Amino acid sequence: MRSLKSAAVSGYRRNNMEQDATIVTLTKQELMQLEMIVVDNDKEAALVFLKELRAKIETNTIKGMKSHLDG
Repeated sequence: MRSLKSAAVSGYRRNNMEQDATIVTLTKQELMQLEMIVVDNDKEAALVFLKELRAKIETNTIKGMKSHLDG
């Protein structure tokens, strides 16, 4: 049985992760590509896909940021 402190820390981490969540929308082509990677168990293609996805997330994050000077 976990201690109360351990449960509290686990709950704290879970709540923080929920607040820092990022929603990623995949195109039909990206979804098909992901399915092919999984079916083929293609580790190299998976790494390339994840790098492209990370770049997409970073680009969207930057676009979503607004300066306090923008009004």
